Amino acid sequence: MSQSIDEIFEATVRAGWRPKSPAFEPELEQLEAARVRGTCISPLAQNGDVLFVDPRLSPQSGDLVLFALSDRAARAHNEHAPPGGRTWEKGNLWAKLFVRYRDFAMLLDNAGSATATFLACEHPDDTPILRPIRNILRGHQLVYTPDAFADNIVANAATSLSSVSQTFAGGTTFGIGTNQVGTGVSFTIPSVSSIAGVEITVSCDIAADGGPDSGVYFVAFVSGNLSAGSTQALWQGDGGTRGMVTGTAQITGLAAGTYTAALFCVNTPGTANIKCWGYTISVDLIKR
Repeated sequence: MSQSIDEIFEATVRAGWRPKSPAFEPELEQLEAARVRGTCISPLAQNGDVLFVDPRLSPQSGDLVLFALSDRAARAHNEHAPPGGRTWEKGNLWAKLFVRYRDFAMLLDNAGSATATFLACEHPDDTPILRPIRNILRGHQLVYTPDAFADNIVANAATSLSSVSQTFAGGTTFGIGTNQVGTGVSFTIPSVSSIAGVEITVSCDIAADGGPDSGVYFVAFVSGNLSAGSTQALWQGDGGTRGMVTGTAQITGLAAGTYTAALFCVNTPGTANIKCWGYTISVDLIKR
């Protein structure tokens, strides 16, 4: 008995997915890199993973692929987004499982499926541009080779240095003042000859009922001292609705050394509490 379209993603998870032609060094230098933000294709790729994408190859059924979201798909998604949920724009990058099903090119995730022409094209007769994923970097290690680590490839591939995720069951409340959220993540810049700096990305699941001076910030520290120009507002406002917010900052001019990226709640006097259910911090290199 053939599988229904809704059963294929789950069956792929059970069978174990791997790229048909995994890329290793030195080929990684020729590929593009994109970071996963979200859980829609978990556990095939997880929040914070770095995807190595090959724009030179055509996708095969069963590939994980990266593509630019169409305007019509973005508008349809936003119309049905829950209150406080993330909205999308044309050109945002999405990753899905690509399969050919009854002569249709389909894109699947753990929540459902849609045609590739709808998600990646403005017209049904257009050809979707789907770029196959040939390896995944998770934490410090490539998923599809036993002995290649991020320390060996970051200088060439501009991939992730470090990342950390933490969840708080029931949420954790932060009151007046400046309070660090979780442990932060340590990273090392070994050389500045080819590295211009770092890009730090933070996503945070929060709600607040404070005044307009309440906010969530992420900060890069150098040996415990605040680095000039490294503070970046992630969210600010009186809110009240729980939601996921994301911010990115680029920090340049750092010397070789060890640093820590951390998330902070900044709550000024006279405002109410901020509540956090979890966060992810990721650090990427910026090549010269």
